[in-house]
Amino acid sequence: MSSKRDIDDLERNEQMIHISFTASNSDIFRLLHNCPKISTIQFPTYYREELSKAGEMFLAMQGIELREGDVFGERKDINEYCNIQPDRAV
Repeated sequence: MSSKRDIDDLERNEQMIHISFTASNSDIFRLLHNCPKISTIQFPTYYREELSKAGEMFLAMQGIELREGDVFGERKDINEYCNIQPDRAV
């Protein structure tokens, strides 16, 4: 997802999401409400550092894995899905 507006366009059965914007607590809550099957959220390092401790704790309580990584070079207008490499969990 490249913006907050993308949250409402996601399918309910999404399991892994890459967020490439600074997500607020309300964005995270809305994401989990719209996509209850999410198990992993990946952030670029610089956005991951902006995630609040409360948001991080909430995701941990929901059993959601946080990962750091980029999908640089992927074009959402051509293909909205890409493979997330099994790099490192946060």
